[in-house]
Amino acid sequence: MKKYGSKDIDRMQSLQEKSYGDYMSELNFAFNMSSAITEPGKAMARGYAAQEIFGEHAAIAQVFFERAFNLGGKDVKPEASVNTFEDADSEFENIPINEQPASRRKDAKVLNGNVSRRTPWANLVSLGKLNIIKGTGPQFKLYDYPSGTVEVWEDISLTIKGRYRLIYTSHYESVYFIDELRKFKYADKLVEWKLVDYIESEFVANLAPVYGKSIMIFNYD
Repeated sequence: MKKYGSKDIDRMQSLQEKSYGDYMSELNFAFNMSSAITEPGKAMARGYAAQEIFGEHAAIAQVFFERAFNLGGKDVKPEASVNTFEDADSEFENIPINEQPASRRKDAKVLNGNVSRRTPWANLVSLGKLNIIKGTGPQFKLYDYPSGTVEVWEDISLTIKGRYRLIYTSHYESVYFIDELRKFKYADKLVEWKLVDYIESEFVANLAPVYGKSIMIFNYD
């Protein structure tokens, strides 16, 4: 049985044309289009059409599948999110290597961390969830901050979706080494995370294919 109609394909082709091949524009258009959809079946159809136009593992398709799931459609399940470098490779084909997450820059010196601070833990301030595509959250806009770095940390105590955390720093590089473990304290909670990646703040949207489009973000206190 066909999972989408000609109108769904037309919408995806139009999205592709309006974006002029720019990956981040495609994602932004997809996010805005999905937000206007109120029926889970329609969101699913757009997702399948996006797979037809952009590829099976396209993050654009995931935007629509997640919208369908959030609308609570009966028996609706979102497709598996793109969350590995292997699956994400096609998403980065048209993005310059210097604008990709540091861990994908095979020839880059990514272990430049400033490890001068050796207190038992570092204090953080929660800034809520960040919409990776738009660079905004309910409490702030990342682009109102000076240019800096967004670190990607993994909560090693969790094995479920949503275990990644972001920390913004005004440094031009990560404060710590990739794979370094660090204890943090915020809101009277003491946690231990592992640094897995980082990216310059102006390119934060390019984290989406690997880590998802909505992540908790913090600031060093």
